[in-house]
Amino acid sequence: MWKRSDVDEMKRYQIALCQEANGLRRFALVDVDQPSFPGTTALLTEEVPINLLLRRDFTAIAEQVKLSNGEKFGVDAHGVWLTKNECDAWDRNWSDIPWLNGIPPLLAPK
Repeated sequence: MWKRSDVDEMKRYQIALCQEANGLRRFALVDVDQPSFPGTTALLTEEVPINLLLRRDFTAIAEQVKLSNGEKFGVDAHGVWLTKNECDAWDRNWSDIPWLNGIPPLLAPK
């Protein structure tokens, strides 16, 4: 996760969707012109509008920005990112969700 002060309004950014081996999923800023990807980057978005980055509005980012592979992604109520396939399976209450890389995310308890 980034802080508002991390965003330079004169730069362009993408967001790395990172996934740790323990299932922790987080977001990281990536400068489009000088990309440096965290080692745990699983997916990358297209360029994200600065106003969304400044607001840290993950839901709006997921609604308005696609992944670099052209697919959509989602964010749960606690800010955990999910792929479109994971969201679709979750919405259908599938018991066998196709987790990215076979690693289920750390989700908030029900």
